[in-house]
Amino acid sequence: MILAWLGLLGGLAIFTYGLNQTNESIKSITSGVFRRQLTRVARTPLGAALSGLLATLLAGSSSAVTVITVGFVNTGLLSLRQALEVILGASVGTTLTVQLISLKITTYAPILIFVGVVWMLIERSRQRSRISPALLGLGFIFYGMNRIIAAVHTLSGLPWVHHSLGTMDSVPLLAGLLAFLATALIQNSATVIALAITFQMHHLVSLGVGLEMVLGANVGSTAASVYSAFLGGSRSAKRTAFAYFLMKLTGAVVFSLGLAWFARVVVAIDPHPARTLADAHSLFNVVIAVVFLPFTPLLARLMGRIMPDHVPVPLTRLNPSMIGQPAVALPQTREEIGRMAELIAQRLIEPLGPLLFHPDDDDERQLRQAESEIDLLHDAVMHYLVGIGGAQRLNPDDRSEQIELFYLTNQLEHLSDTVIKVVDTLVKLSHREFEWTPHLTQRMRELMTLIDAQYVAMASAIASQDLNAIRSLVQGIPEIRQQEGALRLYILTHGGEFERHALAAILELSDDLAVLTQRIGDVGRAALGIV
Repeated sequence: MILAWLGLLGGLAIFTYGLNQTNESIKSITSGVFRRQLTRVARTPLGAALSGLLATLLAGSSSAVTVITVGFVNTGLLSLRQALEVILGASVGTTLTVQLISLKITTYAPILIFVGVVWMLIERSRQRSRISPALLGLGFIFYGMNRIIAAVHTLSGLPWVHHSLGTMDSVPLLAGLLAFLATALIQNSATVIALAITFQMHHLVSLGVGLEMVLGANVGSTAASVYSAFLGGSRSAKRTAFAYFLMKLTGAVVFSLGLAWFARVVVAIDPHPARTLADAHSLFNVVIAVVFLPFTPLLARLMGRIMPDHVPVPLTRLNPSMIGQPAVALPQTREEIGRMAELIAQRLIEPLGPLLFHPDDDDERQLRQAESEIDLLHDAVMHYLVGIGGAQRLNPDDRSEQIELFYLTNQLEHLSDTVIKVVDTLVKLSHREFEWTPHLTQRMRELMTLIDAQYVAMASAIASQDLNAIRSLVQGIPEIRQQEGALRLYILTHGGEFERHALAAILELSDDLAVLTQRIGDVGRAALGIV
């Protein structure tokens, strides 16, 4: 019996690994296309839903598509209404995986694994294999399902297993709750539903209990988007994730209340125990999509009321009552600009290096959010400076300082824009699946360390108004430019090491870093009053 339990756990592990392997490999192929095309076709509710459906059919994971969609809401590429429509389509698309599991094709697992290994050997000369991980993952899904079925078949002969699972017949909601918790924990509803199908095939649970497990797993499948949104996401992203959870929860409650009707419908579709729960999963998601799709605008407005935007906090520490006193307002503005310089160092320059070699959607989103906040701070400071000049006639010294502060603020804003240009190029490299060679990694890391240290020191000197330190840092810019030139020469002379479609992007990144260094020098010169 111990071997049977180990076989069950091992089967679940192999099955889940296969799902993740397939999802990740296919997602790496399709996610770039999904990002580029989604905003084009999401203009109508049906187009948005179909795009979510198609993306999930290709990627094999509604969780992946949902998390990406929530990220698009975060960056403003999609509205809440459009995101909900995409997510409803993705929920329908994810039923394909469960339908495949329920079909009697698991015996072909060894063939898929064999083909996957052969394909991996064929692809081993390439920098990154794409097809073989997907084939191996699919083979592991079916092989894991075989092991689960075999283990449950053995365990079904134990009286206490029958008794333990049979107790849930009196409290079917308990099965739904356990399925919800398990799915939220492992963030994979297909694994939980596959286990429910296996229990149903061996008559260990009634159809009612199996249906409750399907409903609970569907609600638990919202966990990935909820985690993504509430751990650092914007208010709009939180609304999207919460609305998705509410749609699934509402559907689960309604279907649970009509469980007897639900059971009759799925049995009428196909009475075979291996098919009823798979059909139930598909029916539930199709009904949810059909019911909620016409009401996504209303749901979006409702979420806006339930989770309204926070009252904005003051962007600056500038005192409006001092605007008519230049002797106080101008030094106060210089201090605020110093804070702005340090914010750019902490939230834009320092996180840029890690993002270079380890692209991450959340880190990218945080950089863009930080740059948006810097833009708002820039506008607030500029408005305050204009007010100082308009409140009363400035003497020549105050007018000169006002112009210097105008120029310094603008140069800082240009610097933050350049950081985002670097981020855009990094995204381009990621989409083109650029592989960093060890030598290029070392050279780029050394350059980024220099740029980071140069600007962090510059920001500190601006905040403390240490003109000597600023002057020394400006004089060090040519050394960094020389290193940039050496990096560009290395890329050009070793172009054969890189794929043709990625070479242009890595050269563009080199140019972006050269502009970034120039911007740092411009900031330093502006701080010295060189206008």
